[in-house]
Amino acid sequence: MENDMILIASCVSYIGAGRANNEDNFYFNKKRLAEKNNGMTAPISQQTGLKNPVGFAVFDGIGGASYGEKASYSAAEIFAENMDRLNDLIIPEREFLVEICNQANEKIVSLAHNKQISQTGTTLVSFLFSENGVFTCNVGDSKAFLIRKNKIMQVSKDHTDKDFLDSIGINKKPSLLQYIGISDKEGELDPFISKGQVMKGDVFILCSDGVTDVISANDLYNTIKENSDVSSGVNAILDMIKQRCGQDNATIIVIKVS
Repeated sequence: MENDMILIASCVSYIGAGRANNEDNFYFNKKRLAEKNNGMTAPISQQTGLKNPVGFAVFDGIGGASYGEKASYSAAEIFAENMDRLNDLIIPEREFLVEICNQANEKIVSLAHNKQISQTGTTLVSFLFSENGVFTCNVGDSKAFLIRKNKIMQVSKDHTDKDFLDSIGINKKPSLLQYIGISDKEGELDPFISKGQVMKGDVFILCSDGVTDVISANDLYNTIKENSDVSSGVNAILDMIKQRCGQDNATIIVIKVS
């Protein structure tokens, strides 16, 4: 990776037209939302070099009421705590990301047990930029995309039963097969992690399903391409979600490499 690369990033989290609270959260330049929040009215932005590792993440809480927001906040908190200590660690990136997922999973499983609730949890999707490239990590159905040379590609893996539903001709929103907060009785946590290269001109996108339920990958691509400024692009995506009456919490982070 070239040492002179700069990451220009912008982030927004929208409560949605049909929700009373925001169960999404994120990690962005050491910032995250409070556990109880109503989203944001405008994007925040940052510019950073790649001298040290840089991380971004989106979390979409599940479980309803206050438990979804508690789960997503807990995962964001653990992600932040681990990023704070990363510069002092000698640890492979994959191992680091797996450790974050395991720590968050244990905390949320314990929360569900202590509150005697049957299910709560959160998705996780993240990028970790380091001298070795960019590492994508996800659990659940929040998505990561890469725009490179006039093409958009999903670089995360959806942990859902969509293929099964399609195979038997059932048209409904797929259920999660993996999420942060999965108990031993439900299965084994299995994060998807991949490594890629970083090139100048790349645009990386993280988002919850409140974005992708109403905006296609092609619409994301076109909107980003039509707005050379990252913050303007995020604002345009937010406006599009509102125009299409997006009901769900919607969080997006866009990162441009210069």
